[in-house]
Amino acid sequence: MIEVIEPGSERNYALVQATGESLSAMGDDTVKMLYSEYGAVLFRGFEQRYPDFAQFTERFSDQFLTNASGGRGQMRGDPATQTVNLGTEPFVLHSEMSHKPFHPEVCWFCCAVPPSEGGETVIADGIEIVEALSKKARETFASGGLRYKNRTTIDWLTSYFGCEDSMVAERLGASPLNRYFTINEDGEVWQDYLAPGLVELRFSERPAFSNFLFFAREHRGTREFPTFADGTIINDSIYREVKSAADQVTRAVAWQKNDLLMLDNLRFMHGRNAVLDVKKRLIMTRFGQLTF
Repeated sequence: MIEVIEPGSERNYALVQATGESLSAMGDDTVKMLYSEYGAVLFRGFEQRYPDFAQFTERFSDQFLTNASGGRGQMRGDPATQTVNLGTEPFVLHSEMSHKPFHPEVCWFCCAVPPSEGGETVIADGIEIVEALSKKARETFASGGLRYKNRTTIDWLTSYFGCEDSMVAERLGASPLNRYFTINEDGEVWQDYLAPGLVELRFSERPAFSNFLFFAREHRGTREFPTFADGTIINDSIYREVKSAADQVTRAVAWQKNDLLMLDNLRFMHGRNAVLDVKKRLIMTRFGQLTF
């Protein structure tokens, strides 16, 4: 028997609870409806083997991207299927690869072996964050974009184009991405990408706060990436307000074996709590574009 449990005050995702059924028992229309309505869907209690994760994700998405930030493992030679970051430190909320012009629409997480202690994935609904902001803060983010301007690594482009370093310049020259990236005479890669301050969504008329601001400020320790569109630093006052709003609506997903989380990367941000025991932990990811 498969039961669908709607989000509540302590859980900001829809829970699809099974009793050992195969993921193939989930109808496409049901999955699409749940994702469109809630933006975060946890499938729990399904029987699955390694190939089932890829097969299920490919029913609803394609054009899978590799996260080139490092610290991840690749699963069985498949560049589209990686582990989460293999470290133990906590990660602040972020939208996956939102600092790049080719970020994914949907994030998939599949827990093969849950951490024995800690390591919960935390998620926050960007719509709820916007609604918790003051009118002034909402207008500030809505009136302009977020500029991601910095020197980056060529690995992001080699993974995106699927080519060697020596071929990147040629591939970039023939790609629409050449408006965001330049390669100078020394081979340095520079990026200048303007993203919306509040994200317009496909499945909701309400905007979302979903970006890389918290991760850059607290994990990378930079105030200059992103900035507002005109290069202005996002001041501490407005940063504290939006961070406080996000903290208030953040909820944790405590992993169980075979859990599969489908997350709208334009609406939701995710992070993780510190992993307190990593002796046996395997959580796989796929990042793609929706096919519906």
